[in-house]
Amino acid sequence: QFVIPSDMSETPPAPLSDDTVKIERFPERLVAVKAFPGLVTEDEVSRQKKALLSVLDETDMNVLDNGDGVSVLQYNSPFTIPWRRRNEIAVVVQDSTGDDEAVSEKDAFEKWSSRTSATSWYDAG
Repeated sequence: QFVIPSDMSETPPAPLSDDTVKIERFPERLVAVKAFPGLVTEDEVSRQKKALLSVLDETDMNVLDNGDGVSVLQYNSPFTIPWRRRNEIAVVVQDSTGDDEAVSEKDAFEKWSSRTSATSWYDAG
């Protein structure tokens, strides 16, 4: 799965005649992300998911789909040595404070940085 930049989202490039390539649109959503290095295995994804969900348990964020909708993002070539690989695990979340108004990026950052449960998602374990 590849992500197309937002400035190209209205008119994405057409795939070649290969029927296995499809373009799907996903709605905008808020995700919590935890970065991790190394190889992506089922055990590692499970461990990273558990670490991310444990941090989110201490926040005012609700994990949608009980964390079943996990995305694993891999950014490097398969030939990259393991300790240089950058990966992320992401789950869709929703603010549980009930405030449905749009939040500015600055307000969101201030709210996130004022949390006491973790300095950053990466430092959370």
